[in-house]
Amino acid sequence: MTLKKAVEQLMVSAQDDSSTPDDLYPLAQTVFDEARKHSRASVEEALRDLAAGLALSHAGKAGVIGMCIGAFLEGGCSPKEVQGPILSRLGEVLHRAEALMQECPDPEALSEDCVAALDDLELFWRPAIALFSVSPEARREAAPLLPAFNSLAEQHEGAHWLSKIIPVLHEEPVVVLEPATGLGIEGTLSGVVDNFQLHVLLMDTFPQKGLFKRKRTSDRIIAVAKGEGPQTAEESVEGAWNLYTHQALLADLSLSEASENWIWGEGTPADIPILEDRRVILLGPPTYRRTWNSMRMFDALKADLKVTRVLNERQVRSWLERITNRDE
Repeated sequence: MTLKKAVEQLMVSAQDDSSTPDDLYPLAQTVFDEARKHSRASVEEALRDLAAGLALSHAGKAGVIGMCIGAFLEGGCSPKEVQGPILSRLGEVLHRAEALMQECPDPEALSEDCVAALDDLELFWRPAIALFSVSPEARREAAPLLPAFNSLAEQHEGAHWLSKIIPVLHEEPVVVLEPATGLGIEGTLSGVVDNFQLHVLLMDTFPQKGLFKRKRTSDRIIAVAKGEGPQTAEESVEGAWNLYTHQALLADLSLSEASENWIWGEGTPADIPILEDRRVILLGPPTYRRTWNSMRMFDALKADLKVTRVLNERQVRSWLERITNRDE
């Protein structure tokens, strides 16, 4: 059997009014098995053919098609042809679930319609995670859906995870300065979900002074943070700095230790205030020993801190003076 024939059989069965989702699972498995034998071009063609199945009126059968599409995306296929259909179906089930949940004030006593709507959302959030992990454009397009996901995050696991991945920044300009050493970089940040992950990338990337430079953390921990290794490692990370927003910088160019100016590990890069069109991160000595588990939130989401310029002491000083002269 060819991959094209396997996809045709799956789609014909999905469109048969008498079929059920359970009828589709063995056909979907055949599609997966055939995909392993074919070229990337053939798999990309199969992905395009599958996209139409996301519009099926039967949510359960459309969900099986979505499962196939998500697996292909995780395998490296281009999201271009399926981005629109995934976002369309996701928005449809999301808004229905949100509207019905607003009519069910007691989360412990949901109506049958509410339960059904949440079940439909359950079918499509994993393919959406696969899409958002590989497509910054899809995350940007989905941004208007974020308030609805936030409103459902406590009631639905998928809404929770989607509320975490959609705001992830891509090629976001940053400047990172260490006032005590006069070191600094300008760059861009992509794919970073939380500030623990950001801290690891900084430990990998930020320059050091002195002849005897040493790695601030292990290659395995860095690979986990970047999405180049396993999703978790059996190692703990120890932070190299305390991270501060630009509001922490005092007139004498020292850092206020007031906790309201800390960049908390549990927060996200999108929380970091912007100055002159950049997220500004200031590095100071750790105020206490801070450790966390080596992990990243989304397996297929790659993260990167790309350095576009290493700053000299004069350039760092200029940045620090501009920060202290800022208008609040």
